[in-house]
Amino acid sequence: MFGIRIAKIVFALSLLISCVTFGAGDPEAQMRALKGRSPEVQLQLLNTWRAKGSLDQDLASKVDEINLDMGGGDVSKNYLQIQMKQVLEMMELRVEGKGGHLSSDPVQLAKQIKSSPIYRDPGEREQSNWLAGAANRLNNIHPDCACNQPQTLNGSGAVMPTVGPWLMMVAYGLLGLGLVAFLVFALNKFAWSKRLERRAKALLDEDEPERTVDEWLEMADRLEREGKYREAVRCLYLACLLRLDEARVARFERSQTNWEHLTRIEASPTRPVNLEFREATKAFDQIWYGMRVNGSEDVLRFRVWYRHVLDSVRSKAA
Repeated sequence: MFGIRIAKIVFALSLLISCVTFGAGDPEAQMRALKGRSPEVQLQLLNTWRAKGSLDQDLASKVDEINLDMGGGDVSKNYLQIQMKQVLEMMELRVEGKGGHLSSDPVQLAKQIKSSPIYRDPGEREQSNWLAGAANRLNNIHPDCACNQPQTLNGSGAVMPTVGPWLMMVAYGLLGLGLVAFLVFALNKFAWSKRLERRAKALLDEDEPERTVDEWLEMADRLEREGKYREAVRCLYLACLLRLDEARVARFERSQTNWEHLTRIEASPTRPVNLEFREATKAFDQIWYGMRVNGSEDVLRFRVWYRHVLDSVRSKAA
């Protein structure tokens, strides 16, 4: 907001300078002629004055800008009303400059323009008074406390009591505790999210019973007959993992994902040399988690992979 007010002051100074340098016509009479008329009629009057050279350079440029935008057609319904309001504000600045009350000193000129109702911020004084009142209430909690220091002026000139260092220590302490609490919350949420993701990708649900290899194979046959090819693929993949567990290649962990099992299988020192299980794991990931099902063709592929696992562990045992 402070930057906007500075920009307004700079803009007002440029308008006043241009008014003195290029002033032609009577801005007060022009402003009276514009007030009370519709935006369309106001623009017609401005175009007439523009053609006669009765507008200063900045107002003429403003009128040209409005005409250019209106000619383009890509403007909102209230565009002209907003622009005419800005033109009237520019004329008000010229009327104030015509009255002879402006100082020749640039610093004083800026102060006079800033004191105009156009650029006054009503919320600034209210905010300063509210802050001063809050600080007074804090100091009055303990009137005899040494932290009640003499009052000072803030940057806007409002009276601000100086609160003691104990209040700053409390504020920094609360800020530190809030930061620690946020970090703990963020870490817990991250760990909780990872646990949820891990549980969602677990090969077996927590309430799913333990089954042998033969039971998974029988279930795969039944599910395939029922047309549940995706579930049949899962049964065959679990049968492969259990066979590798029986051969002491890699322990089967029901809460782990397919990729965690593959990592332990490939890192196992007892893995058969001719065992390749990455392609089967990738295909299972696409079918079970990615829902990419091709029907009985998928089941047939996993029966071949199960036979490959079985032959590999048997050749290793021999």
